[in-house]
Amino acid sequence: MKYCLPHRGIWRTFTDEELQEHIESGHPETAKAKRELWEEFEKNRLAFFLGHGGQVPFINDRDHDLVILDAGNQWGKTVALIVWLLTRAIPCKKETWPCFTPEHGLDWHEWDGPKKCAIASYEMSVHCRRNLWPKLRDMIPAAQFKHRNKDGTPKAPNWQAAPCVDLMCGTTIDFFAYRQPAEAFESMSYDLWAFDEQVPEDIFDAAYARGTTSENFQAAIAMTPHIVPGRPNTGAGGWVVRMRNGLLSKGINWSEHHISAKDVPPEIVSEKKKKQLYKKYITEPQASGNQRKIREGRSRWEGLPESSEGLVYDNWDTNVHWIDPVPINPDWTLQRTVDHGQHDPCATLWSAYTQWGDLILFREYYENEPSIARNVHAIIEMSGNRREKVSEIRDEYEGSVRAIFTEVEMTEHYQFTVMDPRSFSSPADSGDSLGMKYNELGLPAVKIDGTGIRDIYALPQVHDWFEMDPERTHLLYRLGVRDPKTSPILGADGKPIVGAPKLYVFNTLSHFRAEIEGYIYKLDSEKPVDKHDHSLTALKYLILARPRYDGALTIQEAYPEAYGQDEANARTGYAGANARYF
Repeated sequence: MKYCLPHRGIWRTFTDEELQEHIESGHPETAKAKRELWEEFEKNRLAFFLGHGGQVPFINDRDHDLVILDAGNQWGKTVALIVWLLTRAIPCKKETWPCFTPEHGLDWHEWDGPKKCAIASYEMSVHCRRNLWPKLRDMIPAAQFKHRNKDGTPKAPNWQAAPCVDLMCGTTIDFFAYRQPAEAFESMSYDLWAFDEQVPEDIFDAAYARGTTSENFQAAIAMTPHIVPGRPNTGAGGWVVRMRNGLLSKGINWSEHHISAKDVPPEIVSEKKKKQLYKKYITEPQASGNQRKIREGRSRWEGLPESSEGLVYDNWDTNVHWIDPVPINPDWTLQRTVDHGQHDPCATLWSAYTQWGDLILFREYYENEPSIARNVHAIIEMSGNRREKVSEIRDEYEGSVRAIFTEVEMTEHYQFTVMDPRSFSSPADSGDSLGMKYNELGLPAVKIDGTGIRDIYALPQVHDWFEMDPERTHLLYRLGVRDPKTSPILGADGKPIVGAPKLYVFNTLSHFRAEIEGYIYKLDSEKPVDKHDHSLTALKYLILARPRYDGALTIQEAYPEAYGQDEANARTGYAGANARYF
């Protein structure tokens, strides 16, 4: 038999043959010590726990209400979740448990009494019974089991009723499955919630809301953020990913930790098994040349929410489209596009169209601001321009006065500022349409032609702008920012890319990236999930407005009286911009 256990900060292995050699060579005490160490390990594996990667900081994190651990398949996230739970739920011995030594790294905390705990996964019979329970049973110290079978082994929970583990210290651990209704998760208040894999948002909300009534409440999630069949809001579209990317705010104090493939020691996953997984997730997809399969494989290998399965824009590639900002040439043609979002964030994108036909998204405004006036003020200010009052409208019946503004283009001139045609039929507070309200407050928005605005027609057009053309030259090569020979742009497979798309996005547009990487189709449908798509809706309006190169009417040409022959203005970058306008 081969024995493997962590001790003094490393994994140690020995066999029965080696023990016999110790005895035969006159060192029976060595064989006895190793056998006793193994017996201690078998009785209390928790005491010997040795973490890898993000396991230890995840378990030690008691400063956040929600702690998240993500990892690839089989990298040890579920065991870390169980250790996180048990180190809070049962009394632990600082002096005699190796896990609390500096070599192992776990922080010891004085036990503050029995806990009501809950642990959950996708399905009761398969995931809870066959995965969570065996790992939990192996990690709970033998002396803590309250109920045992006749042979002395720990008694399994009653899976047909309300499955629960009772411990000698008074702590209880209830099992739940995500197939249960959300109401089941708010039926009782728990001190600790451990969620295995991607918990549905409504279930988490129900459990979390009830749990916060308990003193020192904490929750943890350990997951691989890949697409789960039958659940469209997983993977890149999952709520945890949206929260992490800033698209979703729950008012929760949270943190995130990660385990990568390189962190996992061979004693946990053998080198042979790693090679098999690497071939499945990395080598074979790279050999296929299919960028979608490459990204999906990397997601399952590294535990990152990069799976392209179900994505609307499945040809989006951060290696290609997501670029460091470059100077916006004053000869390029500029556009703006706005998605108002009456009850959702207002999203605005700024774009530049080059002489050779590349489109660059270089700025974004993304605010959950219902005030049109504040939106207009912010958009104009971010454009380096200013508003100017030009007239008033008086309501002779109500006696009210409404100011009319215009945008004075000081820094940037736009081919168009475009909005949804429905904005010009949706009423604003003043009685005018939303579109007209934006115009009255100073933003000269026009509506796009409503023809072809339906997603079934529009999305393929937008999709085409991200598509790689083997004959095109990448923007960074064309501008001389990168040299294809000395600093080539590498694809997801680590090889130099061939060709280029027509659309690029500055890597400062964080909201845009969060949305496009979570924009997915509904299950068994050609329609996308209609939420968290405000920047992408604005992009759709931009593409449908057919941006083009106009030869760029510069601000100097548009407003020659405001310009002299001075040095370039420090703020605008344009020569001769008159300081009185700022």
